[in-house]
Amino acid sequence: MTTQQYVERYKNLSVDLGAGGMVTACVEDYQNPGPNWHVKYDQADPPYDPKDPGKLKLALQAPGASKTFAHYLHWSKMQGLAADTQTKREIAAVHRGAGSPEQIAAVLKLAWLNPKTSGLSGTGSPRDQIMEYVRKWIGLYCTGFVGNFTQRVLLKTLGPENAIELYQRQLKGRTSQQSVQANDILVWTNFGHIAIIDSVIKLPNAGADEPSVVYDVCESSLDRPQYNGLTGTPNFYRIQSVEQDSKGHVFTVLRGKSDVKTKVYIVAP
Repeated sequence: MTTQQYVERYKNLSVDLGAGGMVTACVEDYQNPGPNWHVKYDQADPPYDPKDPGKLKLALQAPGASKTFAHYLHWSKMQGLAADTQTKREIAAVHRGAGSPEQIAAVLKLAWLNPKTSGLSGTGSPRDQIMEYVRKWIGLYCTGFVGNFTQRVLLKTLGPENAIELYQRQLKGRTSQQSVQANDILVWTNFGHIAIIDSVIKLPNAGADEPSVVYDVCESSLDRPQYNGLTGTPNFYRIQSVEQDSKGHVFTVLRGKSDVKTKVYIVAP
C-alpha cells in the first residue's frame, strides 16, 4: 500500500453503524477538531488532569484553553464507554489526532451507539450525524498520519505516539539525493513537522535549469492552505542541496507550489 492509498483510507472511511447501516466518512482535517480551530497537545497522556489544581489552572490559562479543555473533557466522557484500558487509550488517540482508520471507525461506531454521551444531534441522516462528529472532534496531526502508516503498513516500531525527534534519532539517515526513496520520512530540523515521500518522479525531459527529480510527499499540514489537511493531489518537493550538521545530513528542499525553502533530515523507515 502506498501513502496516497493510505490517505484514501481516511478520506473514504467505511464505518459499520450496526442497525444504522454502513456509511462512508471523510477524515481530512489537520489536527483537531476540524476546520475552525487547531489544538497542539503536549506529551502528557492525558494532557490535563482535572484532579491536579496546578495543571488545571495552567490548562485554563493557556491560549485557546476553553476549547482545548472542552475537547479533553469530551474524550474523557467517551472513555467512560470503554470496557478496557487499551480502548480508552485508542479513544484518546483518535481525539488527539493520532487515530488509525480502524480506530477512528471504531470510535465513530461507539459515538453512534451512544448518542447522549457523544452528543450526536439526531438530526439528518446517519452519515450527516457521523460527519458532524468528525468535523467537531476528529482530525490528524502530522505524526498521526506518518506514524500510523509507518507502524501499521510498514510494520515498524515507531508510531503516532512517538516524538518526531525519535524518527531522526532511531532511523538511518539518507546522505545524498540519489539515495532518497519512496516511503522515506522527512523530519524537520526543528522537529516541528514530519512528512513521508509517496513516490520519486524522474523528469527525463527537464531543461538545464529545471529539476530532474521531484518527490510527491504526503503530509497532514496546516501551514499551507493549498495543502491543508491530507492532500490527495500531487504535493511536489525538490531537493536543492545537502549539507551536514552535528546530527546528520540536512537536505534543503523547495516545498510545494510556493517553493518554500525548508531544511529537513530524510530517514529510511
